[in-house]
Order: sequence, then C-alpha cells, then structure tokens
Amino acid sequence: MPGRGTIEVMANAWIEIDQRALRANAESLRSLLDPATQLLGVVKSNAYGHGLAVVVPLLDSLVDFFGVDDFEEAVAVRALSAKPVLILNPLAADAAEATVCRGFHQMVSSLEDIDTLAVAAEAVGTPAHVHLKVDTGMSRQGFPVGDFLVHLHEIVSREHIAIAGIATHFANADVPGDSSVAMQHEQFRRVLDQVHAMGLRGIRHAANSAATILEPDTHYDLVRCGIALYGIWPDQAVLQAAPRLAVRPRVSGISLEPVLQFRTRISLIKEVAQGEGVGYGLTKRFERSSRIALLPIGYGDGYSRTLSNISEVLIRGQRAPVVGRISMNLTTVDITDLPEVSVGDTVTLLGRSGKQEIAVEELAQRTGTIPYEIVTALPRHLPRVII
Repeated sequence: MPGRGTIEVMANAWIEIDQRALRANAESLRSLLDPATQLLGVVKSNAYGHGLAVVVPLLDSLVDFFGVDDFEEAVAVRALSAKPVLILNPLAADAAEATVCRGFHQMVSSLEDIDTLAVAAEAVGTPAHVHLKVDTGMSRQGFPVGDFLVHLHEIVSREHIAIAGIATHFANADVPGDSSVAMQHEQFRRVLDQVHAMGLRGIRHAANSAATILEPDTHYDLVRCGIALYGIWPDQAVLQAAPRLAVRPRVSGISLEPVLQFRTRISLIKEVAQGEGVGYGLTKRFERSSRIALLPIGYGDGYSRTLSNISEVLIRGQRAPVVGRISMNLTTVDITDLPEVSVGDTVTLLGRSGKQEIAVEELAQRTGTIPYEIVTALPRHLPRVII
C-alpha cells in the first residue's frame, strides 16, 4: 500500500510521488485552457510508471476524464474514481460486454469494433459510448479521412451506439512549427465540419501534452495530457519553445515539476585494490585502490543495464559513478571520493538530492531512448510512496 509522510519502507528500493508537484502540473496545464475545455489525465502504463493506484486519487479532483490503455486499467481506475474513463487502445473483443456494461468510453478505429460493441450493447441493454478516431496522417489508429464520411453514415445507422466523441492524434506535435501538425489539424477540421453538418455532437479532442502547450487552436472540447502531468516535457524543444509563446493567450507561465523520484539504500561497502575488477565480465577495473558501495537494485527493478559504467547516482547530494555491469538486482557505485558515505545511506537514482539532480532526460540521453521509456519501465513491484 502507498505510504504517507516520512519515508519508511521495507523494500530495497522505492519511488516517491510528490503530490504537490502533481497538483501544480495539473493546475499549470489547466491554466492554458478555456474554462469549457476539459482536461483528460492519461494514466496508461501504470500512470507512466508513477503508480496508477497512487496517482488516480491524487488527480481525481483535478481532471475531468481519465485515459487508460485497456479494459483492465479502466477497471482499476473505476475502483478509485467515478470520473469518466476512456480506453485509448483498440477494443478487446472479449471485454466488449463488460466495457459497455461498466459505462467505459471506447476509442474506435474500425467498423468491426463498432459491430462488436453494438452486439454487446444490445446484449446488456445499454448504449456503447464510442469516440471515433480519425487518421489524419499518423497512419496508425483511426478511420481514414477519405472514407470517414461513408463510415460515419454507417455508424449512425447502428443501433445501441452513442457517438460520445470525435478524435485524432498528432504525429509531430512535440516538434515546434512542424508542418505536419497544421496539415493534420486542417484534415481534422474538415472532418468536424462533416460531423457538424450531420447534426452530430460529441466531445472533440486532438491535443496531447505537446499540442496542449504549443497549439491552443487544437484544444477543442478536451485535451489529453499524459507526460506533462508528471512534470516531464514532451521534448526539450517544447520546453525551449514554450517561453517564446508568451504572446499567445493562456500560454505564458507554463511550468512543469518532476513528480517522481527513484531511490534505494546502500547495502554494503567494501574496499577494492588497484587493478581489481567488478561485476559480470569485469568490465570495470580500478586504476587506484577504491571504495565501492553495493546497491540492492538492478535491471529487474527498472534500472537499465544500458546504464552500466556510464551513469551516476546521488548520495548525500553528491554524484557517484556507476561501475561495472548492472545486474538483475545489484548495482555497484564508486564512492572513493565520498569518504563520509556509510551503509544505509539513501541513494537517488532519479530525482534530487541536495542541490544535485539526476533528471529523467539525463538517463534517457545516456541510454539513447526517451523519457517516456525510462519512467514506464519502472516495475509495478516497487512501492510508491506519497510525499
């Protein structure tokens, strides 16, 4: 169970969730929106690794909708909140009746899914709430733009189907000024004109975190914010562009604060002689007599093996290099230049210690990936502690 207050956990490692930062991020994003525009909090992939069971109650009063990956996540959210839940990924056919029965909203990209939901809705005696996804140029999920009007007429003719929303997704919203965003947006506007001409009403939504920050014209009735809620910029280019947008309405003053910190404790300290190696493959040999600390965490706990010999951790507000290969549940760091460090000291793998910070962007750069992968790779077995 998530704890509160002082950090007292029995596990070898834990994740701290800063509820003040989470609230500040939600309020900062909300400040960009017109009062009538709803905020959907995306909590898929275990709330981007932050812990769905912890994050949903904290966000419940701050968002209007929750967005999840699949039916199982929708069920988990419903146990924590009465807010509407939108399943973003394709329909799982065997969960169709349960999806309709529980009142979940489902993103739909094909007539086959519409037919499945119509049958399920008839069986349970309640309408299926669908959000029609339009592929405006990402070539992933969605009805093709050119065929959408034909599909829409067919969908409207289906009984037991309630069109709750019309949506699209931008491929390059995190690249400021990218022409594809304007192209996709224009395609979406044409679709919305067709929908309006048919007299249909539904929640119009297109903006992800990056578009919410950079493209106010795409906000419509609802924005879908994921990564930004957790204090992580969708891309450094978005961070750099945001201050230049102060001339636009409601964009000045946007700030995001990291919500997550990843910590462990030193379990063992030992001396090693000059020339000795450490870890599998002895990939690190010491050029001097050294002092090393063993951390009871490894790639099985979400600390990537690709960080071997290239990363650093924070101990008592100072950096210490990772030495040797990271193994499944053990990591070794060099504390030769930190003589005051002792067994039991807290070690920060991701987050702040004193005036130093290991940012998620730093770990992503070191491993050649993106911040999204760093946080979503944090396993569910690690305790999440609310601070």
